[in-house]
Amino acid sequence: MNILLATGDADAQSVLDAEISSLGHEVVWVTDGLAACDEILASTPAIVFLDRQLEIFDGLEVCRRLREDPEVPDHLPVFLFTDEDIDVRILEKTGVTAIFPKTHSASEITALLSGYAAL
Repeated sequence: MNILLATGDADAQSVLDAEISSLGHEVVWVTDGLAACDEILASTPAIVFLDRQLEIFDGLEVCRRLREDPEVPDHLPVFLFTDEDIDVRILEKTGVTAIFPKTHSASEITALLSGYAAL
């Protein structure tokens, strides 16, 4: 699977990239919200991870823009990559699939990706 990781946090990127790559998936990394929007339209990844604190457009704004764009598949899983507590109404309003914690175990990413790989 082709997976987009949008974060300006190089440490978090390094960890998640290594975990995802070790499972045989390809990771494309961008560091800001505008680049995330452009990459999603250009390559249509299987799964998207958006850091809440992206520059230019934050992760919530990127997700909102994606959900409004008719060129982006409605079923595209978009995970907000954060350890923050976000009001569920905001997540629903912007179209975030779910939160995936920056502080996580390798088994959590394995379980998540295994579920989507089976589809």
